[in-house]
Amino acid sequence: MIAPTEFPPLPAGIRLVKAGQPELVIERRWFRVRDLFVLLCSAPLLAFFVFLYSKLPSPLPLPAKVWPLYVGPVVFLAPAAWATYTALAGVLNTTTLRIANGWLTVHHAPVPRRGTWKLPSDRIRQFHIRSREPGGGRATPLTYEVHVAGEGLGWVKLLAGLHSLEQAEFIAMVVQAHVRNTPR
Repeated sequence: MIAPTEFPPLPAGIRLVKAGQPELVIERRWFRVRDLFVLLCSAPLLAFFVFLYSKLPSPLPLPAKVWPLYVGPVVFLAPAAWATYTALAGVLNTTTLRIANGWLTVHHAPVPRRGTWKLPSDRIRQFHIRSREPGGGRATPLTYEVHVAGEGLGWVKLLAGLHSLEQAEFIAMVVQAHVRNTPR
């Protein structure tokens, strides 16, 4: 295992909690100012829709002229709810990557998100960093992903949405060094 003093400098947003045999723990904060701005814009909109739906009459079955009052706002409610959820995750979440007891685990908390993994660390053989270009005319910045492959695993996207190449390279290098130097 590379000694913690031999690691490159920690990139912004990354914290090396524990680095030594037999355990490695890395934490990454998701926070970006952009997420705070989106949260401040989408949360009041979502609150307005909750208020609006609470004031609508609730006769069952719905008369034909009333159902558009219920269905129409959903066109705006769904994107507002998704933006609020995504921004809340961006403001609050931390990803914890842990190698212990023969397993590499990735966990996002406190807001649940996709991409939670538990992989046998002794099977991991390769690491690959990919950049993600913004697509579809979106103004999202370039992000990076760390992928791993190994015996019986195929390629697994270990982490996504990394804000800088330095974060991706640091995580890949430290995890790779730990996996290769862990006694089997």
